Amino acid sequence: MPTATTSVDLPPVNRSGQWNGFLNSASPPQRRRLDLLLQFHAHQLSGVGDDEGDMFVLRGEYDSGTQEFRWVQTYVSGVALFYRGFCDAATLWGTWHDTAERHGGFRIWPLAVAAASPTGRATDCSRAGSSNSRQSG
Repeated sequence: MPTATTSVDLPPVNRSGQWNGFLNSASPPQRRRLDLLLQFHAHQLSGVGDDEGDMFVLRGEYDSGTQEFRWVQTYVSGVALFYRGFCDAATLWGTWHDTAERHGGFRIWPLAVAAASPTGRATDCSRAGSSNSRQSG
């Protein structure tokens, strides 16, 4: 008898596709828009994107139990940013740093979820993968 798959069994965010958001830096103070195309699969995260013209690729992982995400974002120039984030209300948020001791924060969200919501806000992160789950009954 097959068992039901619950949102606990799925990644906290199972929204492969387009994401938008921003990253902040403290020095110099700035906020940069992020446009990403992300793929979530088997606790791995990969994608491509740009932040106001600077293109990058990213690779990392996530833990569906703790809803923690870690990835390295590598620009075409070779500069790398190291991200650590968490899921909250269908957004990923957290901090980044580089090897030159620059650091800041970020927040990203799935474009389709924000656009589909009447309030423009995404839905609960723990339910984000439920459209892919099998329900028993």
